[in-house]
Amino acid sequence: MMCFQHLKIMWLSVKLFLKKCDKKYNEIIISGNEEYYKKYDFVKASLYNIYYKGYEEDDSFLLIRIFDKNKYDIKHALYSDPECYIVSEEEANEYDKSFPYKEKVQNDNQLF
Repeated sequence: MMCFQHLKIMWLSVKLFLKKCDKKYNEIIISGNEEYYKKYDFVKASLYNIYYKGYEEDDSFLLIRIFDKNKYDIKHALYSDPECYIVSEEEANEYDKSFPYKEKVQNDNQLF
């Protein structure tokens, strides 16, 4: 269970991040829980015709925050992870060996 102090730190971190982004970017796209991020004005990206490549039918986790809707001009977009994010199972297992052993657990609420 997360204590209040940790929640406050997370909340302050998100607020600071958004304040810095507001100066540089017009929109931010993240993957996350809509229920959590809606308090920061994030909405489903599919409302703006933005989808996660390979998950075009599932709009439950790709979110967008637009700072100035008058400057927003994207009509349709397909988000995909950069190539450097994609690693093989073998590479991931080799990397995991550099840490103390822990049993891998797959929870029902995980996407992968």
